[in-house]
This record gives sequence, structure tokens and C-alpha cells, in this order.
Amino acid sequence: MFSKAYGQKNIEQNIPNDENSMYLIGSANKFLTGIMLRQLEDEEKININDNVNKYIPNFQNYYAITVRDLMFHQSGLAKFSPNSNSFGLDSAIESIKQKGVLPEKYHQYNYNDVNYITIAKIIEVATNKSFEQNLKERIIKKADLHFTSRYDDLEHEKYLVRGYKSQPAQNIHTPTYNLDKYDGAGNVYMSTNDMTKLIHAFRKNQLLNKATTQSLLSEDGKNTYPKPYRYGFYKYEHHQRVRGIFFANDIVAYANDNYIITLACNKLDQPYDGNTEKALEHIFTNILNQPI
Repeated sequence: MFSKAYGQKNIEQNIPNDENSMYLIGSANKFLTGIMLRQLEDEEKININDNVNKYIPNFQNYYAITVRDLMFHQSGLAKFSPNSNSFGLDSAIESIKQKGVLPEKYHQYNYNDVNYITIAKIIEVATNKSFEQNLKERIIKKADLHFTSRYDDLEHEKYLVRGYKSQPAQNIHTPTYNLDKYDGAGNVYMSTNDMTKLIHAFRKNQLLNKATTQSLLSEDGKNTYPKPYRYGFYKYEHHQRVRGIFFANDIVAYANDNYIITLACNKLDQPYDGNTEKALEHIFTNILNQPI
């Protein structure tokens, strides 16, 4: 494994980035959540065709929403506004319930954090354990990750990078807030090495059985996976993609049978045009000569 770090994880204190720097992975968190969901399906603790009301009573009574709808981002749920006066995943679920469904988005693909936040609660109900405990047991331990944690894990606090919006002559720190309400969808920090290890463990059947893993990575079964997006990641013809951007942290990974490349940045030029993924795509296609 080749690993290299540049820049600073804390500009104000002049603390450099290193190989163990942990980035807020934003929506890449959904990949971890998706793996846990699929594990619980294989254990027959969750049925993806169940109505969400089975796990969260009276979640939505007018529109029937299944766990599958959440996984595919086709629930039609409205985006939620976190309530800063309340705390935790249960607070987020109450806000999501109250916002309800947008009829014009129901059963249409509409990427939305609330879908995977809701899956996080379903995971808690199905296991009778917190999402954080499931994260530790089902992801961190199984993939042997040492620089991955929920945002509030004090043991890893010194490794967390700060996000900055870079403008001419100044870098503006972007402080995080309301992360307590983003279980399942955006409140995990990881090093780039750990993201690479996680994807490697996934592709080597260490997190799911071989048949399940191959199904998720297959080009067949368009009826099963009608779009590239599934269980928190994208599967294209030649590669797998994981991406997250949140509070001026951007992380992206591409993987195929030959390479797994993860790149992250915590200083984003404004206006931001996705330079992190552009750099990764250049490495993957022009330097490593891999198709995408």
C-alpha cells in the first residue's frame, strides 16, 4: 500500500496531515451503513421488503415506504432540518417523520440523507444495539480499522482534520454542527488508509459472504439493481465508487480488481468544482491506465 499525506489538518495550530489523519467522510458513511444493512439481511434480522413501520411504528402511514425504498433513495421523504434544540438519532427520526413525503418524489430516485439516517435507526431496532456499537462490531472490528470512529469518539479526537474553504488570501474554517443527527449518513471520520482497507475487505468477502458480495458487484441483475447506486456506493461497468463531502471535507475512492485508490482533501477551493475527484480520476485513468 502506498500512502502519502500533504497539507495541514489544523491550519491555525500548524498541525500537519499524516497517514492517520481522519476525514469527515460525509455521504461515504452510507457505504458503511449499507454493508451493515446487508449483513442483517443475510442474518434474517431485516427484510428489505418490509414496511419501515415494522421497525419504526407510525413512521409514515399514508405512503407505504419499504427498507428497499430507503436503500435506493426512492422513498420520497422530504429533506429534514435538524433541530438544534434536541439531540441524537431519535431526534432526527422525529424530524423526518414530521416532514413527511413529497408526493412528486415518491418512488422516484431522489438522493437524500434522511434515507440512510432512517436505516441507521432500523439497524438499532433490529439489533437492540446503538448504531455506534454496530459500527464498531460490524465494520471497524471486522475490517481491522484503527483510524475510524464516530465524530464524538474522544480516543480519536487528535486525529480529526478540520475542514476549510479556501479563498484568495485566506482559509476559512468550517465548523461542524448537528453531527449527532447524522448516524448512518455522515458523522463518521476515517483515514484514507482505513477507507482503502474497508473496500479491500468488502471486495475480498470479509464483510459479507461471497455470493452476496458478487451480487452487489455484478453487472447482471438490472431488475435487482436498476441504477448504479446500491447500498451506499456506486457500481459502474469498470469500477466501484464511494464519495462523500461534508463541512469542507471531501473523500472519494475508486476500486476495481487491480487497484483501490482513496483521496481526501480538507481545504476546498471556492467555488468548489470537485477537484478532489478530478485528481483521483486523473490518477486512475491517466497514470494507472484503468477504465472507468
